[in-house]
This record gives sequence, structure tokens and C-alpha cells, in this order.
Amino acid sequence: MMMANASAETTFEHADTSGAIFFVDMSGDTALTEIHGDHVAAQFAEDFAVMANVALGPGDELTKTMGDAVMVASADAPAALAFLRRLGVAAGLAMGFPMLCAGVSAGTVVRRRGDVYGTTVNAAARLAALAAPGLIVIGRDVAAAAAPISAFPSQHSGW
Repeated sequence: MMMANASAETTFEHADTSGAIFFVDMSGDTALTEIHGDHVAAQFAEDFAVMANVALGPGDELTKTMGDAVMVASADAPAALAFLRRLGVAAGLAMGFPMLCAGVSAGTVVRRRGDVYGTTVNAAARLAALAAPGLIVIGRDVAAAAAPISAFPSQHSGW
């Protein structure tokens, strides 16, 4: 099937916006599933999605859930880090909840039909893949806008 020559500008309804994108994953989900079974793992994933929704602040949007991970868009890097702090505290208070890991990038994103696309999204996914359990990996763009280290979750949080 051949598509007509048309620019993305005229073919797609989209908007370029600025913001921070991050992926947050429950660490050890495979081991959790092997030890406790699919139903327990599914319940943890569902609880995690609820936890993420509760942690949303003004300007945050839970873009999608992907099994044991969530993708969230925030207005900017400080808002993203504030969300991660709230989520880390909530996960740390939940008895037996797996550690979290995350990747955060900030910049221009393309918004289309409730989803986000682009280099910033790809960078956040790659950073999340690098994050070990309990760690948040941030891009240079986020580091430049980051608050002092005291704004990050403490040792007793889910991070």
C-alpha cells in the first residue's frame, strides 16, 4: 500500500509542547512473578498504576501504563522530580512493594491523541533502561533544572 506524499504537518493532528517525560518501572517484576505467580504480579502492577495516579500533581499526566511500568508527562523537570518523590514515598510505605527505577528527560514532545512522541520520549525510555533498582537516571536537561539533592527521596522511600 502506497501513501500519498504529504507532510506530517498536514497528515497528523499534533502539537509540539515542552515538558518532562519519565518512565517508572517496578524492579524485580520477573522474580516477583516467578515467586508469587501471575495474579500477585498483576495485582502489584494494578496497585502501582493507582499509586502513580494518586501521586500526580498539577500539570502531571499519566500517559500510559505498560505492565509493571508507567509513562508520565510533567510540565517541566522540577514537576517531574516532585512527582517521583511523591511516588517513591508512597512505594516505600507500601509493605513489600518492589523498589522502583526511573528515567527522566525534558524537552520538546509531540502530543497526539493522548500520547507523546519524539526524541525526549525516546531518551526517557533509554534512561529508564539504564536505571538499576532504586535509582533515577536523569538527562542533562533535567540535571540542569534539578532542585538540590535534598529534594530527592530519602533512603526509606521506594527509591
